[in-house]
Amino acid sequence: MDELRFCRALADEALLARLKTLVVQEQRHLAGVLASLGEVDRRRLFSPRGFESMFEYCVSELRYSEGAAYRRIHAARAARDFPEILSYLADGILSLSAVSLLAPHLTPENRADLLTRAQGKRKRELERMIAEFLPLPPPQADSIRYVAPASIQGGGAGGDAEGADHFDLGTSSVVPSATGGLPPSPGANPAAPAGQSRPSESGPPIQEDGPLLDRGGPASAARVRFSFTASETLLRAVERARELLRHKHPLARLEDIFCEVLLEYLSRHDPGRRLRRRRTRPRARAGGAASSRRVPQWVRDRVWERDQGRCSFRAADGRRCEARAWLEFDHVRPYALGGASDDPANVRLLCRAHKVLQ
Repeated sequence: MDELRFCRALADEALLARLKTLVVQEQRHLAGVLASLGEVDRRRLFSPRGFESMFEYCVSELRYSEGAAYRRIHAARAARDFPEILSYLADGILSLSAVSLLAPHLTPENRADLLTRAQGKRKRELERMIAEFLPLPPPQADSIRYVAPASIQGGGAGGDAEGADHFDLGTSSVVPSATGGLPPSPGANPAAPAGQSRPSESGPPIQEDGPLLDRGGPASAARVRFSFTASETLLRAVERARELLRHKHPLARLEDIFCEVLLEYLSRHDPGRRLRRRRTRPRARAGGAASSRRVPQWVRDRVWERDQGRCSFRAADGRRCEARAWLEFDHVRPYALGGASDDPANVRLLCRAHKVLQ
């Protein structure tokens, strides 16, 4: 409020002069922020403080939005490799958005040309320049996006005849199924709604104990659109799964096929589900097995239950890592030094970053 009152009291020329001064300071501060982020990332200082990744540190500790964190991390890593970027940012020659767009494409060989040609260009011009400079761009990022029920033709999951999933191999041969859930690849039916990509790193983690998969019954109004580019190996696997599941899912919708396969996989391999099954039947008694480096299944189950399927690392300030992916069973006292594999007290869950730290 004080800032607003101060600005409103300024004369026109004074206000414009102050704004220009602040913008210059903002650009210089941005260069300093990116240099600091790059060095924190290089030293992996986020790890001892209980964060799985630099992205998680930026979002949770520095309070950046996911998009702001994504852009700054990309730009900071690019500036660490090509320090002249910091000068361009400080002088206002390049913007943060421009650097984050260029970052995945910069190499020691092309950096001078790309950075020079990018100066003064807007986002759309930059995208066009990158497309011309790199005629084979990387595949579109995977996308998982909530969509409003009204935006799905035929009323969401029930729109069997309205939309279609497509397999697009860059030819005129398209294999449809009767649903409107998945957006098309380039060259597929343009009538299908297009998805919106975002960095996969910024996606929220899936919790083991929540409703992992929703078949879109009447109680569920929320719908989610998935979009990704895959290999022909996956295409053949999906087509074969469709054949095998035709008796159960006559329409062979991709939603039904993927849901069926994923639920089957999770029923066999998800530790949380296995624990729930074990609670419904008597536990086998532990013991009797020879000492081994490999952690027995019954110990894994107890450790997973105790640590709640989450990295157990705690920082000096007591903050616990929130990672639920890339988890590994780690010996507190190493096996080579006499640590037991069949004692749950000597086994813990650690994410990959904190296992390396240990």
